[in-house]
Amino acid sequence: MRSFKNEATHVLSFINHKGGAGKTTTALAVAEILAQEDRKHVLLVDLDPQTNATVTLISEDKWSELDREGRTIAKLLSDRINFHEPPKRDIETAIAKRVSIVNDGIARLDLLPSSIRLIDIQDRIPMIALSGNFTTNPLEILKNALQPVLGRYDYVILDCPPSLGTVTQNGLRISTGYVIPAILDIVST
Repeated sequence: MRSFKNEATHVLSFINHKGGAGKTTTALAVAEILAQEDRKHVLLVDLDPQTNATVTLISEDKWSELDREGRTIAKLLSDRINFHEPPKRDIETAIAKRVSIVNDGIARLDLLPSSIRLIDIQDRIPMIALSGNFTTNPLEILKNALQPVLGRYDYVILDCPPSLGTVTQNGLRISTGYVIPAILDIVST
């Protein structure tokens, strides 16, 4: 997929504490351009429980089906939080392939969909160590979930929620770069 074996996957977090600053719109545009125009293999991970990036790239019906089946980032993170039980979901089955409304899907653009269930999971991530699991760092849950597929992508785009909660902190922890869209007001800058 990538031209050089030693070339690392670029993980870019699109972040801002303010909603409405353009995080999702910018993340989607960058992901689609990288996949369509630059012919890069891109995984967009929707970390925002509002699921705006998800329902922009796939239909609401498709998202509803994936959410019902547990094929979202929420289920992958939940599996890692419930370390006493075997994982119920494999990342391979959670990734939606060839997504976008452009050209009925872009061949090199994949999506790890979001879910409103991320709200509950974000509150449970810090409790991992308190539950007796001292081998799992709460800020490496996302890294561990994505590890099996990271090497096949040139870029992983993380659309973060407008907060600095533990889901966003997990995204920032694995990022190799950040994009902070801002509008010209005091709150978003």
